[in-house]
Amino acid sequence: MIKHNKIKFVGTNSITKTKVFIMFLLITSFMLVMSLVLTLGKNGFQDANKIFDINKNLIIVIPISSASLSIASLLLQQLSKNRLADNSVLGLGNINLIVLMSLIFIVDLNSDYSVNNYLNIYPFLFIIFSMLACFLIFLFSYKKNKNISKKFILVGIIFNFTFLSISSSLNVFLPSGKSSALKQFINGFIDTSHDLPIFVSLTGFIVGTIWLAFIFQKFKICNTSYSVAKSLGINSNSINLQILLICGLLSGVAFTLVGNLTFLGLIAGNISSFIFKKNYSYSFPASCLIGSIIVGFAFLINKNIFESNINTPAIIPLIGIPYFVYLIVKEK
Repeated sequence: MIKHNKIKFVGTNSITKTKVFIMFLLITSFMLVMSLVLTLGKNGFQDANKIFDINKNLIIVIPISSASLSIASLLLQQLSKNRLADNSVLGLGNINLIVLMSLIFIVDLNSDYSVNNYLNIYPFLFIIFSMLACFLIFLFSYKKNKNISKKFILVGIIFNFTFLSISSSLNVFLPSGKSSALKQFINGFIDTSHDLPIFVSLTGFIVGTIWLAFIFQKFKICNTSYSVAKSLGINSNSINLQILLICGLLSGVAFTLVGNLTFLGLIAGNISSFIFKKNYSYSFPASCLIGSIIVGFAFLINKNIFESNINTPAIIPLIGIPYFVYLIVKEK
């Protein structure tokens, strides 16, 4: 009996060391990629100091947007018990496109005052409407004394198609001279030229992560067993609503910084879950690091090979394809 316990302890310790080593590799890779993002321009290192001044806001934009999408997607995957769940499935990007088009209709691009008002207000609106969409999804999937996990994805898909239809209809009436701003958000972008959206997004991310930290233990219990949570006096519906609102908050943060960046959370969340399973102490930080590495790597490729910021998100699905091919082969 003593030997058996000793062998079990050694095995557990070995697994822990492996996880710590993987985290060390991820942190090292993250620091390396961010260092290259900060100092590497299209002409290499020759103008490193100048490039650093231009790229310094990227050290906030890339990690915060990536972490926001990764955390939101991983939460949705855990809540729905579906590995393919993602914030884009719920239509959070499309509702913000509707908000953006409504703003563009109003804004006079020839007036500095009007443009400044647009830049000052859109970060708040993206966050508010993302959270509103998540609240509506909860409202339509809510059932007393029942978990929402099996229904809210279906409701989200319906909302997604509804928002997509509305945004497509509004796009028809959009003046051609105002389409460039919309195209930027639709395709995704990495822009660090305005400080207020970055500050608002950073604040939103901090609020969201602190909020999540306060309720996460209760969420784990609710997600494991509805009946156990009820016996412990935990209101599962309240926790689920808060988790969806946090997902909306983080999705709004990411949309503000990089536009409609698809698949990133799905890829990062799945890779992290595959490596660390349900060990949340590792899987959530790892998903943030993986997402940041992917976006930073895509940015470096796009900036130095294609010399563009706008098409950086288009490279991200290509990076994730090998992993999803592996998943399909594994399932077969």
